[in-house]
Amino acid sequence: ELLEAFQSMAKREAIKRCVERKTAECYQHFYQELNVVKKQFDQQRRHPPIHPALPKYAGAAMWALQLSKRLDKPMSFLKEAKHYLPVTADAAEVETAYKLAEQSLQQYIKNQHAEWFG
Repeated sequence: ELLEAFQSMAKREAIKRCVERKTAECYQHFYQELNVVKKQFDQQRRHPPIHPALPKYAGAAMWALQLSKRLDKPMSFLKEAKHYLPVTADAAEVETAYKLAEQSLQQYIKNQHAEWFG
């Protein structure tokens, strides 16, 4: 919301540069969070941290779903803000990395389901 307000005021060059810098920072913060989630997923996918009361496959799928949801909300904010934020080089890279991470998580969930029934 703050970036949207400043974007409409970004007629002066100094304000425009500031908005572009803060936009890039937003994408970089999300990219860092994305890397944390990917690292956690890669390290724990064979033995996910699930509660002992949960079934093995359902617990693993729920763990992966929580990782996915951890990324969904910030990404939805970035997608909503895309129409008024300045275009940055980070935006496309972040979106591609998010899609790949989301595909990996969804495939893991499907695999857990298949193993449960298999």
